Amino acid sequence: MNTSPQSVTNALNLAFFMVNFSQAILKPYREHDPHFSVLDLKAQFRAQRYLSETMKMLPETPEPYLISRIWRRLSRFGGIRTSHPDDFAA
Repeated sequence: MNTSPQSVTNALNLAFFMVNFSQAILKPYREHDPHFSVLDLKAQFRAQRYLSETMKMLPETPEPYLISRIWRRLSRFGGIRTSHPDDFAA
């Protein structure tokens, strides 16, 4: 809980910075999908982390095509967009 004037100012500035920063990060994604949201952005970063950690556990690196498919599916778990049919192809 922020009670001093300086800590309240710092918290407020951090909140404004994070809003501006997230909007800057969202800009390239919204060029391709205007409905791309902060939840989709969070899902993208979470998927990147999960994929990175999973790759570290594998004995050898899979084909780039497979890595791309896995990443696409992982990124849709926390997003609010609908699933793409290619994500479920065998």
